[in-house]
Amino acid sequence: MSPVPIGLDALLPSQDEIEAAEQSLSGHNQELMATVSAAIKEDMAHVKDTLDLFMRGGQKAVADLGPAAEMLDRIGDTLGMLGLGALRKKVQEQAALAADMVAGRCEPEEDRLMGIAGALLAVESALDGVLSGALDESQLADESSGAVDQVPDAEFNQVRGVVADEAIRDIARAKEAIVSFIGNPQDLSPLEMVPQWFHQIKGGLLLLNEARAAGQLDAVTDFVAHRVIEPRAVPGQETLDHLADAISGIEYYLENLRERKVFGGDILDV
Repeated sequence: MSPVPIGLDALLPSQDEIEAAEQSLSGHNQELMATVSAAIKEDMAHVKDTLDLFMRGGQKAVADLGPAAEMLDRIGDTLGMLGLGALRKKVQEQAALAADMVAGRCEPEEDRLMGIAGALLAVESALDGVLSGALDESQLADESSGAVDQVPDAEFNQVRGVVADEAIRDIARAKEAIVSFIGNPQDLSPLEMVPQWFHQIKGGLLLLNEARAAGQLDAVTDFVAHRVIEPRAVPGQETLDHLADAISGIEYYLENLRERKVFGGDILDV
């Protein structure tokens, strides 16, 4: 190999310049990832809104889930272009499930719909993990990777806190409505939104895999809807005390979730 001519070495980039270029490229990639991730999360929010509206609707037409299935397909393609094969596979599975519901190959049961929403939450958290550095993109390149289901603690705690905050606000509004109804039993209007608020709380609990608390909230929702609103009846004082205990127990449980405490589950026994 011929020696480098004198003066030519001055034209070659120094190690510092090479590192600066690498950092610039990395910064550009990070900026691109942040931009695309924001667009993906916006699309996933639309899908979750569609699922939420479908679950709340009285007359449910499975065709309403068609746009969600199509959007999930597009999200999967975008994740594939980013080289995030594991996330692409996860989203494709949800797209296929939504398409099966639209085609009548399976029933649009609430557990299945919540499963789609939960999978999207995992994908969103994984994207946040990549952006924060908690997850490496290479961990999500292989479709067989389980990294998508290993939500970084920091990301999961953030999601749990947001869900718990929203649920606590909803349960406080429900309590106020019930107290208002007890004060004036002839007026049922304060209770109209209570089942919906409870349903929203249940959805958040299921996303956090808190099935037991969600099941108990189901019982409370059923009681309010079918033992109070439909018959336009005011339960006796003892029954109202039990209802208050159940709601307060769930509220206390949510506060423990928000504070990331490991105790508090026993309160559900009430």
